[in-house]
Amino acid sequence: MTDMRFWKDENNNKIKDNDEARSQCHFITWYPEHEKVFMQVYQGDTYEINSSKHKYNWQ
Repeated sequence: MTDMRFWKDENNNKIKDNDEARSQCHFITWYPEHEKVFMQVYQGDTYEINSSKHKYNWQ
């Protein structure tokens, strides 16, 4: 699992200002009993990853 938060620090002040975009990583989990991989969007939906390429609407 991974949980990371980061932002584009436009003015390099090491503080997240209101006008600076924030991104958040997601959880990738393998369930061996089902032989499936899922992506849990941070505070959002869950998607099964069943191909080598995976797309989702991050907005």
